[in-house]
Amino acid sequence: MSEGKMQSAEITDGNEVSATMGDEVESQDEMEDNPHTKLKNFLQYVRGHISKSSEVITQFAHLKVSDLTEVPHPDFSEDTAPLAVDDLDSSQGEGETRSHSEEEHEETSEDAVPKDETDDAKCEERNQSSDAVTNGHDTIKHKSDEDEDKPEEKPCPYKIVWQCKDAKVNASWQNQPYHPPTEAFGEEVLQVKIDAISDKRREIYVLSDIHLGRPLDVCPGHLLLESALSRITKAAAEGKVHSVILLGDIFEMWVLLAAEPAWTDQEFLRHWEMDAICQVFTRVICNMVEQHDVDVYFVRGNHDHEITSAMIDALFDGKVQFIPGILIYNINMEQQEYHVRFEHGHICDIVNSYSYEDADGLVCGRPMGYFMSRCVAHRILNGQFVGDGSDKSMSSLRARFADVMKSAGPDIMKLLCLPDIREEFLSMIIELCFGGSINSHAVVRMHAGTYVPVWKLPRYNFIQRLCEQEGLEKVFMMFLVWLDDFSYFLSACEEDMVVVGHSHHWTAEQAVGRGGKPLLFANSGAWVDAEEVSYLRIVPPTSQEDGFVEVLHYPVNGATVEEHST
Repeated sequence: MSEGKMQSAEITDGNEVSATMGDEVESQDEMEDNPHTKLKNFLQYVRGHISKSSEVITQFAHLKVSDLTEVPHPDFSEDTAPLAVDDLDSSQGEGETRSHSEEEHEETSEDAVPKDETDDAKCEERNQSSDAVTNGHDTIKHKSDEDEDKPEEKPCPYKIVWQCKDAKVNASWQNQPYHPPTEAFGEEVLQVKIDAISDKRREIYVLSDIHLGRPLDVCPGHLLLESALSRITKAAAEGKVHSVILLGDIFEMWVLLAAEPAWTDQEFLRHWEMDAICQVFTRVICNMVEQHDVDVYFVRGNHDHEITSAMIDALFDGKVQFIPGILIYNINMEQQEYHVRFEHGHICDIVNSYSYEDADGLVCGRPMGYFMSRCVAHRILNGQFVGDGSDKSMSSLRARFADVMKSAGPDIMKLLCLPDIREEFLSMIIELCFGGSINSHAVVRMHAGTYVPVWKLPRYNFIQRLCEQEGLEKVFMMFLVWLDDFSYFLSACEEDMVVVGHSHHWTAEQAVGRGGKPLLFANSGAWVDAEEVSYLRIVPPTSQEDGFVEVLHYPVNGATVEEHST
C-alpha cells in the first residue's frame, strides 16, 4: 500500500471512529431523555442523601412483635401476581383533566415504557411524648434552593383583588353555566347557597393545618393562635364576619410513634379536651357562633380524616357544621353569582387520598401518607427532622422530582406501577422518613394489638389501583399535587375561587380553570413546621366594587415575642 493510500485509509478509519463516537453520544443523550432512565437516576441520587441512624432499630427494641398480630393485606402476600400496566390508558376515569401539548406526548411515547390501654394517665403520658408530625406529603415538598436563597418579601397582609363579574376582564365568563364537582374522588360535596350578603357582613375567614394536640414546645406558632382568633372575634363583634372555614388538619390524628399503638377516638377526644390550646380554640369558636351569629364549617383534612361528626359536636357543643369532603359556596350578590370551592387538598393527593373504590386500596383504612407520618414521628420528636420548607437538601430533591415528572408527562405513571420501580420509590420515601434503612424490626402499630410491617409497605400498590380507577392523566395530576403543584387540579375547576390548605405554604394568586377560565387560587398556609403562621380573609365582590383575598401571615419568632411582651 502506497503512502497516499495509507493516509487515505487512516482518514477513513478516523471518520468511522468519529461517526461511531457520535452515535454513542446520541444514544447516551436518548437514554438520558428516557423517562425510565431519568426516574432510575433520580432514585439513585436520592439514596445518596439518606442519612443512616441506629435509632431506626432502637426505637423498636422494646417490642415483642411475636405478641402482636400482623395486619393482612393482599399486596403484602408473597403470592401477589405481577401487575400488567400495558393496558393502562390516559383516558380511564370519568373526570376531565388538562390536555397536554404534542411535545409532551412525543416525550412520553409507548417506547419509553420498558417491557419488562386507655385511661387518663395514659393520655397524659402521650400528651407529653407525642409530637410534631409530618405526613407523606410534607416529607418531600419544600421550596427550591433558588427560593431559599432569594426569599420573596411579601407584605403582611398580602392582598390580591377579586374583580366583580361586570368588570371587563370577566365579562365573557359571567353567563357560563356552573357545574359543581359531584362526588369528587368519592368524597361528599356540600353546596351552601348564600343570598344577599350585606355590604358590611361579607368577611370569610379560613384557617387550616393547625394540628391541635401537638405539644407546644414543638409548635411555637400555636402561641399566636389566640391573638388571631381575637382579631376575627373583634371583626365578628363589629358585624363584619359571615363565616369561618376550618379547612382541615385542625386536629392531629396521625402523629404517633410507629412503635406506639394507634389511639382510639375516645383517647383523641380526651387528649384534646385536656390540651390548653385546644380549649382556647374551641371556646372562642363556640363564642363566635353563639354571640355573633357566625357560621362555622369544619372540613376534614388528612391528619383529621378519622374525626367524626359526633366528635366535632362534642368538641364544639354542636355549634359547628361538619363537612367530610368539599364545601361549595354559591354566593348570590346583587344578581351576580360567585362560586367558591373549599377543600383541604388531600383528596387529590396521591399519597394522602382516601378515595379508593377498591376495598384493598387502603391498609387498615389508611393511605400511604399515614404510615409515612408514623415512620417520621420519632425523628421529629428528637429534633432530627426540621420540618417543611427549611431543609435545602429536601428542597432540591423535590425540585428534581417535579422536573422528572413534568418532563415525562402522564405516561410516567406506568413506570411507577412497575413492581421494581414502585418498590424502589416507596422504599426510598420510607427510608427518608426513618433516616435509615428499612429493617425487619420496624413496624407501625395499629389498634387491638395489630401491626403493619414497615418492610412490606413498598409492596403497597395504591398507585396501580388509582391508575385503574381514575386513569393516568388524573393520577399524574394527583402526583403533582403531592409535590405542591395544583395547576393541573385547578385546570378542571369551574369555580371563581378555589381555596385549599394541606401544603403548609400560603399563597394567593391568579390561576387558570377549566376551559381557560380565570380564577383565584388561595392556600391558607399552616401553624406548624413553618417560619410563619397564616390564615385568609376573603371578601366577595359586589356589583359596585371589587372584593379581595388577603393572607395574614406573621413570623413565628418575632410575633411570639411581640404578642407576649404586651
